[in-house]
Amino acid sequence: MSDGEEGGEFITLVSNRGAAKPPETKDDPGDGIAYGCVKGQRTANLLRLIRRQGKPVTIPYAFLPIVWGDWLPHLVLIEWPGLFTARLAAGCDLGPLEARIADYRVTWIRECDAAEAAALPLAVTRIDLIRYYPSREVAGDPRAAPVIEPEPPPPAPAEAVP
Repeated sequence: MSDGEEGGEFITLVSNRGAAKPPETKDDPGDGIAYGCVKGQRTANLLRLIRRQGKPVTIPYAFLPIVWGDWLPHLVLIEWPGLFTARLAAGCDLGPLEARIADYRVTWIRECDAAEAAALPLAVTRIDLIRYYPSREVAGDPRAAPVIEPEPPPPAPAEAVP
């Protein structure tokens, strides 16, 4: 600025503008506790699959997943060609979830255990099963490393009641 002069040939700072809001990064919950979606017109960068036992898997949408399973309303298959396929199964129609995944709007999907499923209303989406399988391309390659599913822990023995 030129020595405090107003209206010179330089641009002056506009001070009557309010502070800019940071963009919201909070997820919009899906139908219940099964999955989360981004808000507004944004798309998600990553999809996180959270299983009951075991570590979650996060994979970028940039790997171009193929979402299919139209003929079975209770099953959705998400295939990352050359990597693996994830199978999602539920007791209700997964059509809305399938459409949101295909539009890159889902940020996380969580598997629901039997106790949580019993506490939820019937109208709420819940994912009963998330499993991973090697991609068909990898499964046909003898050099590919097999995907080994960890065994679930054995149930605790029931105590005898006298």
